[in-house]
Amino acid sequence: MPGGRDHEPGGAARGEGDHREIIARLGEKIEKYISKLPSVLNECKPRDRAGERLLDLASRYLHDARYFLDRGEVVEAFTCLSYAWALLRAGAEVGVLDVPEGEV
Repeated sequence: MPGGRDHEPGGAARGEGDHREIIARLGEKIEKYISKLPSVLNECKPRDRAGERLLDLASRYLHDARYFLDRGEVVEAFTCLSYAWALLRAGAEVGVLDVPEGEV
């Protein structure tokens, strides 16, 4: 549309309902993974200093996810959780972290 507008004046933007649904689904995923991550972190065993560092970083990202979630910033919270889980997966893949079977 002219002027870069994708909605009529005074009307709802096209796809606005879709955005709310996406945010709601994202919130559900966050709740699932933010509640599961602490127990997984507690069960992880670092094999060396690199593993200790990855475990520490994953814990910090969990803390950051909670910070953002408390402020309603769900995209940032989800991003932090993704980073935390990815660090655990990477640590397991390269052999510096022992993680619970089937958790990452």
